[in-house]
Amino acid sequence: MLLNIQNAWWNAGGLWQDPDLIKVKASPLRYRPRPITIQDCLSPGVVTLRGARRIGKTVTLKLLVAELV
Repeated sequence: MLLNIQNAWWNAGGLWQDPDLIKVKASPLRYRPRPITIQDCLSPGVVTLRGARRIGKTVTLKLLVAELV
């Protein structure tokens, strides 16, 4: 119960209230690269996502979480 209160993503509609995901949803561009897939997360090991600043690493992870939630 406490986890639900602390995580706004789990509330009704809370996931798409995230500022980054609002921008993605409003964007006319539909290109969504998937450097990490759900299958990658199921295998044992550590998955890293590296790259330059401001290229979409965090948004990519948020979209992956949105797909899983």
